[in-house]
Amino acid sequence: MKEEAIKKFDKNYNVLYYLVKDRKIKEKTFRELLVETSSEEQISQIENNVPLLNILIPEIALFNIKAENLEIKDNEIPVAVKKENGTYLYLNGKMEMIVPKGEIPDFYVLVVRENDRVDPTSISYNKITNIAASKVPNLEKQIRFLSPEYDNINNNENNNISNISANTYVENNNIHPIVLESYNYFYSDTVT
Repeated sequence: MKEEAIKKFDKNYNVLYYLVKDRKIKEKTFRELLVETSSEEQISQIENNVPLLNILIPEIALFNIKAENLEIKDNEIPVAVKKENGTYLYLNGKMEMIVPKGEIPDFYVLVVRENDRVDPTSISYNKITNIAASKVPNLEKQIRFLSPEYDNINNNENNNISNISANTYVENNNIHPIVLESYNYFYSDTVT
């Protein structure tokens, strides 16, 4: 997780499950390890229902917590789930404590949620299920982002939103022209 998070594929410490599921950890893939602790049925169901499954190692600057400083030998990093009254922390599937709303933990947590930077239509588990990891095509190149600002994979000059008008990267013809006009107006000093 640490190694993948540091890559910042979407310019955040996110690890998109789709990109790492077939990566080998010793002799088994990450997906195979998950199936061992649950079931093929459960993992397939998660892949189909939550295609943008993501693991975030949040950066908490106040406590110098970031992926680069994560101690990988630490077996007990809680999974954080945000609820209305606070953040629930789970270890080994059991809720261990609640961080009250408004408080910030001073230790590492993993946040499991959906990625909000990747275009969900670029993810397809059906194409690659049960293919040996060595035969899987470069999945990073299949990923499309909701904005070029998030793309840390292709590193091209067009990644900067200040060089692109809204008309350039919005592909949805259902967007009302006034929305595009407003965007271009408010970013008029940065749009070329």
